[in-house]
Amino acid sequence: MVFYIWVEFNDMKRLIVFVLVFSVVFVGCLNSKDANETDPNSAAAYFERGKEKQRLKDYNGAIADYSKVIEIDSNNASAYNRRAGLKEEFDLNGAIADYTKAIEIDPSAFSYAHRGDAKRLLKDYNGAIADYTKSIEIDPDSIHRHYSRTGYRSRGDAKRLLKDYSGAIA
Repeated sequence: MVFYIWVEFNDMKRLIVFVLVFSVVFVGCLNSKDANETDPNSAAAYFERGKEKQRLKDYNGAIADYSKVIEIDSNNASAYNRRAGLKEEFDLNGAIADYTKAIEIDPSAFSYAHRGDAKRLLKDYNGAIADYTKSIEIDPDSIHRHYSRTGYRSRGDAKRLLKDYSGAIA
């Protein structure tokens, strides 16, 4: 009987030690967040807040947050692209400047296609055609992606607006 109680007591000690160690590890995991989550002033934190403000249609707040991302990390092409997309509603030249900067950092089909859209709205059809063409050159096989379809269609629209009917269908 004494042996049985001793074994039970040792098992109970092990259980208590296990629970304590597990609790410390589990609580430690809950409290150890990514650096982006713990630093509210990081570029990543501002970027996520900008996306959320954009989702909530707080466009001025989103632009301010994307601007802060760019201030912290001037090589963040995504922040330039997102800010440019918001600027398209009221400042096409500012949008073009942001898309241009994004292209300098990371020349993507997306950036070229959207800069082409802004140029087309400003009636810079030759500039739009050049951007749509570059977008297609970068990613010609992604016909299922929105920006490539937009590139082909928009390039044709811009050529049509220039009265280049043969180019509009090519």
